[in-house]
Amino acid sequence: MLDNTLSFYIDNNATLSQIPALVTDINKLKSLRSDMDDTIKIQVKVLTGITLDKKRAKANCIKHVAKCSRAVYSYAHSNENDELTKEMDFSYSELLQLRDEMLVITAENVFDAATLHAADIVDSGIDAAELVALEKSIKDFKAIMGNPKKARDARKTCTAKLKVLFPDAMNLLKNEIDKLIYVTEDEDLISGYKNARNIIDYRSKRNKPAPISGNGTISGVISNSVDSSFIEDAIVTIVELNMSVTSDEEGEYYFENVPAGTYKLKCTAYTYVTETITDVEVLDNANTDQDIDLNSDESNTTSAENTSAPSGEEQE
Repeated sequence: MLDNTLSFYIDNNATLSQIPALVTDINKLKSLRSDMDDTIKIQVKVLTGITLDKKRAKANCIKHVAKCSRAVYSYAHSNENDELTKEMDFSYSELLQLRDEMLVITAENVFDAATLHAADIVDSGIDAAELVALEKSIKDFKAIMGNPKKARDARKTCTAKLKVLFPDAMNLLKNEIDKLIYVTEDEDLISGYKNARNIIDYRSKRNKPAPISGNGTISGVISNSVDSSFIEDAIVTIVELNMSVTSDEEGEYYFENVPAGTYKLKCTAYTYVTETITDVEVLDNANTDQDIDLNSDESNTTSAENTSAPSGEEQE
């Protein structure tokens, strides 16, 4: 709606710019719209940045845990130490599926066992440097586990700001710009403006605007992959266009007036694994329905976004 109003002003600039008060209000609206975009981009940057850092730290920790545990397992098995063999008996894929807290406990147990038997596993390639690397990877992962608070705080700040910006923009439209348009006394212009302003709640299931010629729309619902519950305030971005919207309380998101073409969608939400969907096709004068299911960052479900085993390594 805001974009449609601004586009309408640009298309009719010659006439509307003759009203100085209207020019001032349009500039205010542009500023509010820009602030809204910047706020959403901050949400995307913080959330995706922390998620990526956490994935990297987790992958590094798992790599060292797997390497050291296998050496200890081999040593324990060769010495018929059944208890230690059992303690070190887990696969790479099992490490991937551990919740964060359990991964830390497992990693610390492996470090303790590897340190205790350091002299016995040095021939297996686990030297002092590798033990140091394992210890550091555990510390790094434990540190990044606390960073989601930063994302949560940033999200709250940004959401609070958006809740102010949007009503301010609507107030400006309704009580100033809407009134000044009628000053032109141009019936065709007024009719065109009313059509542009008819797009009120573009995240609602009702009254979705028809796309303008050459453009289409994308809409869908963001849900939890486990229980199908709606995810509010998820951030959906059309990567190629750098356009972002947030989902409402029913998990709905909506992009209007997207140029026909094929795009990549990225969906980010706090405590969920970022999901990327490729080859989303937008057709002229049509809606593309694209629901998105997100996996919890703490669930045992792995996805293409999750850490995977190193190339060539068997996931048992």
